[in-house]
Amino acid sequence: AMEMAEAGADYVRISPFAPGPGDEPLIAWWSQLFEIASVTDEGLSADQITRAVRLGADFVRPDDAMWRSPQHATDIIAQAMLAIEAAH
Repeated sequence: AMEMAEAGADYVRISPFAPGPGDEPLIAWWSQLFEIASVTDEGLSADQITRAVRLGADFVRPDDAMWRSPQHATDIIAQAMLAIEAAH
């Protein structure tokens, strides 16, 4: 991710709960050290979205179930928005 950032990437994809240096998750470490935005690399539930945003994720990828139907998309995006609000 650091090489991509140095090469001019606009964002990097990071596993939100992967271990980073020390005892903190990688995304928390990244958000404290780098300006390049981070995007979670896996579909997340509402609870996971709240946790990822609290850890420093700039963008999150909602659960893949959102692609099942327009109603699933509406419901999952609404849950994601509530989860993001809960994180702040």
